[in-house]
Amino acid sequence: MSKPLPAIQNDGENLLIEHEGKTHALLPYCADDAAPNDPRPTLALARRYAELIHADIAGTGFVLAFDRLANEVHENAQTKGWWAQRILLNRLARLHSPELGDFAENLNASSMIALEHSELSEALEGLRAGSADDKIPEFTSEEAETADAIIRMMDRAKGRGLRVGEAILAKVAFNRSRSFRHGGKNF
Repeated sequence: MSKPLPAIQNDGENLLIEHEGKTHALLPYCADDAAPNDPRPTLALARRYAELIHADIAGTGFVLAFDRLANEVHENAQTKGWWAQRILLNRLARLHSPELGDFAENLNASSMIALEHSELSEALEGLRAGSADDKIPEFTSEEAETADAIIRMMDRAKGRGLRVGEAILAKVAFNRSRSFRHGGKNF
């Protein structure tokens, strides 16, 4: 049974949330008629985003869906044999010393990140070719390879106990508060 959703409050500049007895500024917003280059969301958009965050605080929504899919992805990767050697290497290294165990874990994580990069490179090649994917032809190569990158990220997140679903929501909220083009960056 999920917890009741806390009320969204409005102080005139920020949407606020009451959670565990404390009031937190959740999201800055601007008036609906604000300048087009104002990076803050309108009140309506901020309220919708706050509702999504509230759903996750109550144990439903994006984080729950992300974690469920990451569990499925990780279980499949384990079943297909992609984790057995990683786990064995980590255990053997840790038997030698805690420092070597940490190094082995970081080395394994580094190789997984490199494989995520490779999927994004394949997505770029798919974009350049503009073709349908050869395994799931109802999708473009760009779509399928982007999905592969996300699947690899979900597998690593679950295998390493990372809170990526929660971090995504936190980064989206943080990015909403950043200045236009993050302070003048060109790209």
